[in-house]
Amino acid sequence: IWQQRLHAHGAAPTVSFTITPAMLPNAAFEAIAVRHGPVPTVKPADAGNALVRNGFAAFNVALDGKYLTVTATPLHPRLEPAARQSIHLHVTDRAHRAVRGQITLIVANDAILQLSGYRPPDLVTLVYGDQPISTRFADNRGAIVLQTLKRAVDKGWGYGGGLSTGAEDTRIRRKFDPLAYYAGSIVTDANGDADAAFALPDDLTTWRVMAVAATTDGRFGNGETTFLTNKPLIVNPVVPQFARPGDRFDAGVAVTNAANAGGGTIAIAGSLTAPLAFLVNAQTAATTTFSAPIEQITKAYRVAMVAGGPGTSTATFTAKRTGASDGFAIPVPVIDRAVMESVVTTGVLTNGSIAVPLDVAAGTPADTGGLQLVLANSL
Repeated sequence: IWQQRLHAHGAAPTVSFTITPAMLPNAAFEAIAVRHGPVPTVKPADAGNALVRNGFAAFNVALDGKYLTVTATPLHPRLEPAARQSIHLHVTDRAHRAVRGQITLIVANDAILQLSGYRPPDLVTLVYGDQPISTRFADNRGAIVLQTLKRAVDKGWGYGGGLSTGAEDTRIRRKFDPLAYYAGSIVTDANGDADAAFALPDDLTTWRVMAVAATTDGRFGNGETTFLTNKPLIVNPVVPQFARPGDRFDAGVAVTNAANAGGGTIAIAGSLTAPLAFLVNAQTAATTTFSAPIEQITKAYRVAMVAGGPGTSTATFTAKRTGASDGFAIPVPVIDRAVMESVVTTGVLTNGSIAVPLDVAAGTPADTGGLQLVLANSL
């Protein structure tokens, strides 16, 4: 990368050199001093070589100039599910000068991200991670010790259907997705600006916007912000993740009156597709409706349900009060108990035909499963 030969005088000579991009992220300075003149008659106190000495020092190069500032600004800080959102992106360097670059944009459900704490990595520390200096100096063959060198830092980075039974103006939320938007490459203009527009899923949550920028000259930066999707009246499912055939249970909805206004009533309607059904007066029904006083808190409302045979049911619920409504539709699988039994029998065929008796226990469900026979030669 750099070298210089000079005649040094005195005990502490000084050498100056310019830091260049080739020295990123770290480099090492090695000096070899050779004595001119006669050999000293007295051996050095450290028993070293009196004619030639080596010196070695590693140093890191500051990476401040490799960082970018990325700003992500949502057009709407708060909006309803399934609405369209726009994100304005702006990229500058550390001197606040606009930069043309490429941005990867992620808009994800923050509640899901909180489970793992994931954030995009710092690409500057990954791309410019310290590399081991493999230079060897002096003659140490007499004290060789086999040792695995420190591994270099890796480059790069990895990085619910149904029919509404409520009011006609009640929109059913059925598209739930933890990832609202992803764009692998958004190129900014000369002013460092870019925009992205997309339609949101039906989740009621905090969305986290994460942007990772890169330039052709190896500069990187991260930026993030959040925005909300909510409604004045929120209905969330209180339904098991699955059921077994024959199960009877209470399930329904949790209603949050976000407007914090009491008084009046709330109308709740639900529908189920087979194999789930409501239990109303000891009879199965596909729909149910009821009303309750409006509360200023989140309150759960449950009704009796029963699971028939195996399959996937769709649970649809709506709630409506004066000036606000909400609804959802989610799949609820009814999973049969996996019971398998195998029986093996053998015999000798003498006259061209044979009878194999089968004994199926009484009460074995006949609406699912089956019987499989396999014949094979024993030779």
